[in-house]
Amino acid sequence: MLREKALQYRRQGYNCSQCIIKAAEQVYKVPVSRQVFQTCQGINAGLGVGEICVLLLAGIMVFGLLFDELVTKKMRIKLLTSFTEKYPGMNCSSLLAQRGASDAACEGLIGEVADMMERIIAEEQHKRY
Repeated sequence: MLREKALQYRRQGYNCSQCIIKAAEQVYKVPVSRQVFQTCQGINAGLGVGEICVLLLAGIMVFGLLFDELVTKKMRIKLLTSFTEKYPGMNCSSLLAQRGASDAACEGLIGEVADMMERIIAEEQHKRY
């Protein structure tokens, strides 16, 4: 569900971090202020210089909106570990170069990070119920 919503927002022109934030807002019914969403305007394309994949930053932001600080930190480790088990690093430029540096490459990463997030969130929610 998170994947589909994130990709829907991507196709509407939202950047990487915005589509994750908007999808999580809708799927998890977490209110995201206009200011938080606007902050994401500059958080894309590896912080604008091809460095860290901002999908990871957006994912961690979502965890922070849903859970307390301690749980968020544990979830952050799970997300980063899941990501680096699948990919050789977190550098946006390198990731896109490996995948063909296209919109499809970005969409693939968006979907995969959304899936990782959804699994991690579901695991945490399961612990609580």
